[in-house]
Amino acid sequence: TYRQLVTLNTFVELVQEVMANWSAPTSEGEWIVVPTSFAYPSNRTVRIYLSGGSETVRAFDGGGAFDELDGSGEYDFDAFKALEKYASRSGVALDKRGWLASEPVNYDALPSLIPYFAGISVSASIFLRSRRRKRRLVDLREEVNRVLVERFDSDVHRSSHLLGASNKRHKFDFVVDRYPEQKLVIDAALPDASSINAIVVR
Repeated sequence: TYRQLVTLNTFVELVQEVMANWSAPTSEGEWIVVPTSFAYPSNRTVRIYLSGGSETVRAFDGGGAFDELDGSGEYDFDAFKALEKYASRSGVALDKRGWLASEPVNYDALPSLIPYFAGISVSASIFLRSRRRKRRLVDLREEVNRVLVERFDSDVHRSSHLLGASNKRHKFDFVVDRYPEQKLVIDAALPDASSINAIVVR
């Protein structure tokens, strides 16, 4: 009906107005900044920084991928080198500030460059965060091993199996076999399928 058509047109106009304001490029110093529909793992919107001349333009992520790593906890690996390798595999560059950068493209390619490059920045941030989690998982077991060896020396056995009450074999990260009638059994509480909460069994 006419009323429904008017309501629909009003709705379309409202959505267009909101989206136009939300995605409108802004000027920040030497940069033109374009918000995108992409989001990092922290739910921050990916913003693309544009720099260009009369014929070509380049896209930068403003250090967004790095910022995600810094905001997700401590890490002890060379994040710059890791991101540099990732960028190289993805066909983009990494500048000295830690910003991902595209190759210069003609302006008619800009509409496709922005979402493509935003996706690369999100993927890079996920890659860096996954590296941090894996490294922390390995380090925790190594730290537990170091403490146990300092205390119990050669009585420490890693990845040992013990029989349970139902004669089922259970695997534990560490078993300290120092005393004839007692064993110290430790399994680190880690987010991995082989871990069963940290426990001590006599």
